[in-house]
Amino acid sequence: LIVTDEVCISPLDYASSGVRLIQDSVSDERAKVRTVVRLSNARKKDSELELSVVVKDGDKTVNSYSSSVIVPADSSISHEIPMALYKPHLWNGTKDPFMYNVVVSINEDGKVLDSVSQNMGLRYYSVDPDKGFFLNGKHLQLKGVCRHQDRAEIANALRKEHHDEDLEIMLEMGVNAVRLAHYPQSEYFYDLMDRHGMIVWAEIPFVGPGGYEDKGFVDSEMFRNNGKQQLVEMIRQHYNHPSICFWGLFNELKENGDNPIE
Repeated sequence: LIVTDEVCISPLDYASSGVRLIQDSVSDERAKVRTVVRLSNARKKDSELELSVVVKDGDKTVNSYSSSVIVPADSSISHEIPMALYKPHLWNGTKDPFMYNVVVSINEDGKVLDSVSQNMGLRYYSVDPDKGFFLNGKHLQLKGVCRHQDRAEIANALRKEHHDEDLEIMLEMGVNAVRLAHYPQSEYFYDLMDRHGMIVWAEIPFVGPGGYEDKGFVDSEMFRNNGKQQLVEMIRQHYNHPSICFWGLFNELKENGDNPIE
């Protein structure tokens, strides 16, 4: 049960935080980011609000922005505020997983109605088919594992200490990349990945029968739409995690039978 004010940062944007930090361009010199906020107004009248975005490095305010916005009665809208950071401190994998904190607030007549805090790790990356993965312009050899969110006797209902234990095992192994196989996992674990600089592959639960039969993908409109819906939900919910560099579409499907490639 989530209780909000009649006017709030919407919790109904595919169960996301209601705040997306879109990194339009990032370099060692400058980062351009759009803060897109989903605002909800359940009142019977329009609401004139002040939307503020504060970028913090610990207790220090790095930048702040504000914008006036009118949210029509009984509706939800998206509003965006562009921002720029010069000489940004980059999120640099296990070497330096630095993150800013972005606090988004809506105010009315000097009163804060709602506030959402999101970590922001600024980075840029690319993949070359011959040379591999590059993070912030430098080659990074990925040494990874697949991780299932699972324990004997409790299955998927992991507690905090189980997630911590899995991370500790990865760190002991020298891991710097993780495929979260193969379904969205605990929000707590994504946060751990961010804080420890892991490169993450996040995936929807679209799973073939072990990859050994010509089955698993059903070429129908309903099946395709369901897969797209899962992708929208996963990406929207986990959009702000700097650790996530890859979105996985499916697991162990073959090109024979109903071909999923197209």
